[in-house]
Amino acid sequence: MYGNCCCWCSKQMTNSERTIEHLVPKSLGGCNSLSNLRLACFTCNNSRGNSLFPPHLKNTFEFLNKTY
Repeated sequence: MYGNCCCWCSKQMTNSERTIEHLVPKSLGGCNSLSNLRLACFTCNNSRGNSLFPPHLKNTFEFLNKTY
């Protein structure tokens, strides 16, 4: 689907940078089915953590969802 590019930042990845990303994190009930898996660079996968949001929008959505 994305070839050798990160699904979030579109960066061309080397073999050592590739990780398997769960769109719905396993900690939030996601599974290992192919429909829930994507290739992502280590930086994007690691920065996303168990969020449902893309890494570059994670902080924005978490800020908007805070209750004051």
